[in-house]
Amino acid sequence: MKFNNSQKGSIAVEFALVALLILLPLMAGMVEFGDIFYDKAILTNASREGARLLITYGQGDKAGLTEAQYEAMVQTNVVTRVKQYCGDSGDNVARALINPGAASSTVSVTLSGVPVPGTSVKGAPFTVTVQYVYHYMFLSFMSKMLPSFSSSLNIGAQTTMGYEAPDQ
Repeated sequence: MKFNNSQKGSIAVEFALVALLILLPLMAGMVEFGDIFYDKAILTNASREGARLLITYGQGDKAGLTEAQYEAMVQTNVVTRVKQYCGDSGDNVARALINPGAASSTVSVTLSGVPVPGTSVKGAPFTVTVQYVYHYMFLSFMSKMLPSFSSSLNIGAQTTMGYEAPDQ
């Protein structure tokens, strides 16, 4: 009996193994960066949503509240709305748009220049800043191999709008 020592299929097998080692990390990186860009878009829209809510509060009256009480009420409502937009309702239910299944609140919201009816000047700027710490899904192993590589990324968005005072 004579055996055929042909290597016709070995090149295809080697190519398949090498291609797997190249394409798998490439695909993981594409998914990772797509998720980062998605989270950035959610944060940007959430900051805009908070700024629009601030404008509607600025159009109202203080309803007998002191300036500090009014600012605290507005801050609480805007922060709640921004976190709800991100899917972070604070009740530990896994339905978040960002970081589904997180055990704690992961989105931080900062307001500056909150407009107060009767005291804010028309056109005065106010800012809504939203921050989020993104933890890598696939690239987290890099932080174990390279100490200088962080296992997380700070993502943020900021919206600045002008106060639209109600017509007197």
